[in-house]
Amino acid sequence: MAGKLYLCATPIGNLDDITFRVLECLRNADVIAAEDTRHTIKLLNHFGIKKYFDAISGADIEHGITSKKDVIKLLFERRSDVQPSDCVMVGDREHDVIGAAHFGIPCVGVLWGYGSEDEFRNSGAEHTVKTPDELAQYFIDM
Repeated sequence: MAGKLYLCATPIGNLDDITFRVLECLRNADVIAAEDTRHTIKLLNHFGIKKYFDAISGADIEHGITSKKDVIKLLFERRSDVQPSDCVMVGDREHDVIGAAHFGIPCVGVLWGYGSEDEFRNSGAEHTVKTPDELAQYFIDM
């Protein structure tokens, strides 16, 4: 089944600054990947969306989930229907590449984040993209 990838900017301060388009994407998403699940849970609760998700996985220092590898492992534990062969990591740092590689998941490095071309190449990223449009094209071409 073909899926869609949406990259959505969410408000950090005033949650009501979110756009209707982002809310629609969140309501229809199967998976949300977020840097900070505390903020994501707050956002999803605020708009009554959290109830639609079986699992929200992310780094959680209190529970010993500190590396990207730990986060991915937790996702697979919570979603037994998801296999590494079904996944592609989209990341902006070498930690994303290394965590994904542990499970045999290819990683696409996005150069509009914090990582550089050298960082991604040295950590084993399969591909890098410079813009969200290039990322979308990568998935179309898969």
